[in-house]
Amino acid sequence: MTIQERIKKITDPSKLNKDIFGKIISPGSSFNDSAKPFIICSISGGRSSGLMAYLLENCPLYSKYEKVYVFMNTGREDLKTIQFLRDIQDHIIKKPINIIEAKVYHNQKKSSGFTLKTFNNLSMNGEPFEEVIKKYGLPSIEYLHCSRELKINPINAFLKDLGLNKQDFRQAIGIRIDEVRRIQDRPDDFIYPLVDFIINKKNVNDFWNEPEFKPYDLGYGDWQDYEGNCDFCHKKGGENLVKNFRKHPEGLEWWKRMERLYDNGYPIYRDHKTTSDIENNTMGKQQKLDCLCGNTPELFFDYN
Repeated sequence: MTIQERIKKITDPSKLNKDIFGKIISPGSSFNDSAKPFIICSISGGRSSGLMAYLLENCPLYSKYEKVYVFMNTGREDLKTIQFLRDIQDHIIKKPINIIEAKVYHNQKKSSGFTLKTFNNLSMNGEPFEEVIKKYGLPSIEYLHCSRELKINPINAFLKDLGLNKQDFRQAIGIRIDEVRRIQDRPDDFIYPLVDFIINKKNVNDFWNEPEFKPYDLGYGDWQDYEGNCDFCHKKGGENLVKNFRKHPEGLEWWKRMERLYDNGYPIYRDHKTTSDIENNTMGKQQKLDCLCGNTPELFFDYN
């Protein structure tokens, strides 16, 4: 059954909590109608979040809600990610994606605000990220200010600028059915469209392989998961960092420069590893860690 066929089966929100596809969705993961008028969809730039945006725009379940689409740019995303986002905006949802970047207030005890950008003027060489590093130092497992100042605080500032309070919206989370362990049972705060439609990773890839959507697929089939989000993020697994270096060696130069300019005695990478370990393939077997750069319930945890 294709995604479009599944959408046609769902016309009544009350039916979704019942065994639509022959399965019972775990409590708290299925759609619940809400008086909150807005759904905020943070698009990470990956295939799953792109499909989630498609569902929000095309399924009658979500038709009564006003959707706000947001992408938070760090300046370290691959060009293919940016093109994919543009295609999602122009061809998949046909609605604007709000691109925001961190606005750092130096010499002030003030969290990052936001700057609204377009696809024609967004930063592509880590400029917002470097401003955060100038104020807070290099990010690492010990210092996780990158997610807070590049993602959480800017999007919260953006929503407040729109006049939205927490009681006005729920966040759409791009967790798939095969990631159901990550779901938080807070139905008035979060919705999980990919879980509602029992979509796993294979279903996501099948969707982007359909003739209607394949021209807009991320990287046109040449994309690997390790390339997503910030190119050499310290939460990526060691082997994936090395793979990314082999495919995009030029991308590591920015991170090497950050180490030279802003060394604060805490290496960026786990186990006291540095960019030299990525170059020399001595990162070891570090596992990938969850990051707020994707779709996680924690993205708005600080919102009030």
